[in-house]
Amino acid sequence: MDLLFFNRVPRSLVVIELKKGSFKPAYLGQLAAYLRVLDDEERIEGKNSSVGIVLCKDADRAYVEYVLQDYTKPMGVATYKSRATERSSAGRGGDEETLVVINRNNCQQIFLNDNKEWSLKK
Repeated sequence: MDLLFFNRVPRSLVVIELKKGSFKPAYLGQLAAYLRVLDDEERIEGKNSSVGIVLCKDADRAYVEYVLQDYTKPMGVATYKSRATERSSAGRGGDEETLVVINRNNCQQIFLNDNKEWSLKK
């Protein structure tokens, strides 16, 4: 587990798994295990189920949607684009995140993609 947050609005824990390479289905299995442990051991009664996001370098949207079909936990896969900071033009580098796909099973979260809101409700 790379990052763990508590999102106050949906009242749930949010796990972010950071991956340097391309998406692999095994990442979702790893994330599902983390979500199960958090829900069983750490979630406070009255709070929503934990949410997981795999953030990787690239992913094929159709493939991710296909793999996510069998998961019931609220999980998503996002990609990032990274530009190396050039010494001659300081401040131009940085990371840009793009949402690829969210598992809609049991999901009540709002995610951002290119300044647009995606609302996923039960």
